[in-house]
Amino acid sequence: MKRISIFGSTGSIGTQTFDIAEKYPDKFSLVACFANKNGSLVAQQADKLGAGFIGLYDVDALSELKKTYRGKAVICDPKGDIDEVFANTDIVVVAISGFAGIGVTLEALKRGKIVAIATKEVLVAAGDIVDEYINEYGGKIIPVDSEHSAIWQCLEGINCGGDYRDHVHRLILTASGGPFRTFTKEQMENVTVEQALKHPNWSMGAKITVDSASMMNKGLEVIEAERLYKVGVDKIHVLVHPQSIVHSMVECNDGNIIAQLGNADMRHPILYALTYPDRVETKFGRLDLTKASALTFEDPDMERFPCLQLAYDALRMGGVAPCVLNAANERAVELFLKREIKFTDISKFVHGKLIELCDNITDGGKLTLDDIIRADKAARQ
Repeated sequence: MKRISIFGSTGSIGTQTFDIAEKYPDKFSLVACFANKNGSLVAQQADKLGAGFIGLYDVDALSELKKTYRGKAVICDPKGDIDEVFANTDIVVVAISGFAGIGVTLEALKRGKIVAIATKEVLVAAGDIVDEYINEYGGKIIPVDSEHSAIWQCLEGINCGGDYRDHVHRLILTASGGPFRTFTKEQMENVTVEQALKHPNWSMGAKITVDSASMMNKGLEVIEAERLYKVGVDKIHVLVHPQSIVHSMVECNDGNIIAQLGNADMRHPILYALTYPDRVETKFGRLDLTKASALTFEDPDMERFPCLQLAYDALRMGGVAPCVLNAANERAVELFLKREIKFTDISKFVHGKLIELCDNITDGGKLTLDDIIRADKAARQ
């Protein structure tokens, strides 16, 4: 039985991870669940599966939880001393956004733990530092995102007896294209929040749904793919695949393409991350190819979706540029969701911050966590 702790247990990935733990009681035990503010749901999760530890990142919410909780779990501050949590955990699921995700990932890796990672900021903003921790302490990163899980599974199928990079022509990340795949640039000027939150295939949180609509989400995944698989930016490509059945592909040097297919259900890649290297019988349905529509693919339009191009640019710039991209985008999406800026302003804000801060980007020097914190703060101002 694998012992799991969920950081971000009340969000989309967190609740689906909890669902898996609940449906496979013989495979997983829940050690701890942490969230930002939703104390009532954290308490409910812990009591239902017998987690030993709970906590909240928000100071006021944590204080309230300490006053009202009557269950058996120990309440602790996830930003503080949680050595006992790590000591009793086999897999740390990181699904909490922002720098909290980076902090817990580094702490888990420092203890040699397996980290099932769904938080993009960790690899986008701090990928170099994550690598240092893995090399020094021997922990392991396992991707949870459907696209990176797909690439990972495809690479597992390349039995090359050496470095898979010697056999890979390119990685192909698929994108649904979001709700505005067929919109003109003029139509996108008038996009509403309600339209942006209607993803055609996936059920996700508000921020990631907007990122999918702008294709920034795919851009961040390009950066993550380079961090995870280290094939070089020029070997990472994106294809728009509206049906969201092929989750990603690997094209080999000999011309063969290995693809991973499945339903648009995040519980499948989460389950694989938690059970790896084993595969267990699914309880979440199967893809019926006889009922699937035709599979189509097209190149993304970088002019209509400039956020994707900006991500490639930031990856090539290196240093803290990916961190700046991520932070500026987060802030811009917040403003869009508050209806303070237009949808098309998101890419303009991000581009502006990359240009403004480019002189401060580390050039060849060793990137530190302080560098990333400063860049993140500057990008959000």
